[in-house]
Amino acid sequence: IWNSILNQSQDAKKTLNNTIVLMYRLGLINCIVHERIYQLSYKSLYMAMNKEPIIHRFYNKMTNDIWLSVERIKHIFCGNPCNVFVGSKDNIIENLLGFKGIGLHKAEIAFAVASLYKGIFVKNYKERIIRICPSLAETIDLEVDILNSLKSGIDFN
Repeated sequence: IWNSILNQSQDAKKTLNNTIVLMYRLGLINCIVHERIYQLSYKSLYMAMNKEPIIHRFYNKMTNDIWLSVERIKHIFCGNPCNVFVGSKDNIIENLLGFKGIGLHKAEIAFAVASLYKGIFVKNYKERIIRICPSLAETIDLEVDILNSLKSGIDFN
């Protein structure tokens, strides 16, 4: 989700790297995210976003958008970002569209990456989504690896 939000005016590789750096700074790597998310504060997020090197050149806007995502996850998805990815494709896309900074294209890409992580799509799916969004060619394998390292609970019904 945060990778999709931060993917503005940066190339895909830099966005992914910055998302990982942000998660490390906030202590969200190798932890149970849905327990840690309630401990986050706007101040800790702002400081993590603005620590050198800064996460995004539009750090104020991105801090606000990321904070709104934290609040949305806490209040609508029971504090668990994996709950965004529960249900049908249409339901998941609708969930993603509720986050400030995520439009239809980004929502579809986030769904595709999560789908690859779960291994639920047909042969050549990866190649098809790269044709739709060529910048994914540089990052998609790493994005799936990150989901694996987070021991994500993404589930599709």
